[in-house]
Amino acid sequence: MEKEIKTKKEDQRSLITKRMIKEAFYGLLQKEDISKINVKKLCEEASINRGTFYLYYKDIYDLKDSLIDEYIEKLQTSLLPIIYMKKEELTDREMIKTILKVLKDNDVMTKAILNKNLGPSIIDRLVEVGKIVTLNIYPKVFNAKDMTEFETYYNFVSNGAMAIIIDWIKKDFNEDVDSMSKKLEKLLKASLNYFEL
Repeated sequence: MEKEIKTKKEDQRSLITKRMIKEAFYGLLQKEDISKINVKKLCEEASINRGTFYLYYKDIYDLKDSLIDEYIEKLQTSLLPIIYMKKEELTDREMIKTILKVLKDNDVMTKAILNKNLGPSIIDRLVEVGKIVTLNIYPKVFNAKDMTEFETYYNFVSNGAMAIIIDWIKKDFNEDVDSMSKKLEKLLKASLNYFEL
């Protein structure tokens, strides 16, 4: 029993320390390029010692990768219910709204990971998450059987949508989630003519 209480306290301390590290990292990213952030600077910002940092991460890039993985996992988890919806429950707006809500609810991380200095592969990974979800719901929504044709369509639409979403983020989420999801849904519906050509 005593050992169990000690473990819970240690786990709670670890979570608090990791949160302090994350917050310090996000704060520094808003001020400077990742290449200028080092462990010493991060530890000063987080008010921890370097040994504590190294208990959890190998270096700044390990921290960055860990935070990106965590972020993408949140996005995937939030999209899971959409995969299991029935065709009549599934709407483009619901899917778009879910994605936008996750981005906005995690605004600090969203702004940080979309920072070009963290690498373009992050955006590719976000597009890939959407692709996996979309390919899972594709048979429910479209009657077309040609997956190659659908992948072409998805690449076109997702990259356009991502450009609009990035612009929205850069403008500090200047429109509410409902307005943005309506706008993106309208563009998505207009592009569905591709399957009728």
